[in-house]
Amino acid sequence: MDDLAIKIKKVKALTVKLEHADKQIIDLLCERVVMKSCVADVNELILDIIETRDSMITITVKKHLSEKLRSVFAMLNRLEGVSESNSIPK
Repeated sequence: MDDLAIKIKKVKALTVKLEHADKQIIDLLCERVVMKSCVADVNELILDIIETRDSMITITVKKHLSEKLRSVFAMLNRLEGVSESNSIPK
């Protein structure tokens, strides 16, 4: 009986770990979607900067680009330790 109780406890502990891992995977997939969206926005804004010669539009686009990059780097900082403050263009 003791062996059975030990095995049941191990299975319950592994089930909790599995549920936690599943939750982490779902969270990472959600963050991946957000990052892909931000990257697409950043690409579009960079193309706008390249094609634009008007300084007011360029300043506006740079501001939006900075906001998008800030959120991306914040997520990367949390996930992989990438520094937020040193990587964002001013």
